Amino acid sequence: MASWDGLNEYRKTSRGCEMLFQEQVKVDGAILDGLIKHMLPDIHKQFNSCDDSNQQVDALLYCTEWFMSFYSRALPWSCVLRIWDMFLFEGVKVLFRTALAILELTFGSKDARSECTGFYDITKRLRNLPISVTHEDSLIPQMLLVKLTSADLAKEHRRQDRTSKKEAEIRYNRTLSISKRTNSRKGKKK
Repeated sequence: MASWDGLNEYRKTSRGCEMLFQEQVKVDGAILDGLIKHMLPDIHKQFNSCDDSNQQVDALLYCTEWFMSFYSRALPWSCVLRIWDMFLFEGVKVLFRTALAILELTFGSKDARSECTGFYDITKRLRNLPISVTHEDSLIPQMLLVKLTSADLAKEHRRQDRTSKKEAEIRYNRTLSISKRTNSRKGKKK
C-alpha cells in the first residue's frame, strides 16, 4: 500500500513540476519575443507580418525546443558543448544570446528575409537551420557580438511580468462582467 501512495505522490509532484516548467517556458518565450522586438526590429517585423496568413511567428514555436534541450537537438554537438561551457560560466542569458545570434545569422540580411516571407517558410527555416548558421565558427562569434547583459534580461522579464499582469487583469474583468450579466439575467427570469 505504501508503494502505491508513493507512486501517486510522485505523479502529483511531477505533474506540478511539469506545469511550472511549462509556465516558465511561456515566460521565456515572451522574454525572447521582447528581446527580438528591441534588439532585432527588422526580424520582429517580419515575424509579425507574414505574407501568407494572419499568423505570427511566436518565439514559443521555436524556442521551446531550443531551451528545453539546451540546443542539443538543433545544433551540432561541438557547438552545443561550447554553448554549455558559456552557460555554466555566464548563466541563463547565454540561452537568449544564442537564440538572438541564430536569428541574426538566419534572418539578419535583407536577402535572407526576402527568401522567407511566409509563416511556413520562416518556421521551416527555423526547424532546419542552415549549416552556415549552426557551425561553431560562425555562431559563437555572433553570440559574442550580442550585447545582452543580466540587467537587460531582468528588465525584459519585468516588462513581460507587467504585461502578463495587465492581461490577467483584463481577463479577470471580462470574467467578472460576464458573471454580472449572467447573474442579472437570472434575476430577471425569476
